[in-house]
Amino acid sequence: MSVITISEAIKRISQTDPSSALAVFQTEHPRRVNVVFANTVWTQKCIARGTWDFLGEFHRENLPEALGALDEYAENMRDVA
Repeated sequence: MSVITISEAIKRISQTDPSSALAVFQTEHPRRVNVVFANTVWTQKCIARGTWDFLGEFHRENLPEALGALDEYAENMRDVA
């Protein structure tokens, strides 16, 4: 998918079916994340390796978990800035 704002990521996650979950990764830009389809071979390899930038795999049924992870990420980025 793409690098988008956290608010846009939340909007996409809230509309995503569990069978097509989205994987969310940190970026170098505060308030932005990289959102990709979780079911691709590349994404699954990144998740399995435990890359440092992986925030989680989200869909509309685990939206509260996504909100918590993205809020924590945004807060940590504020501390760094």
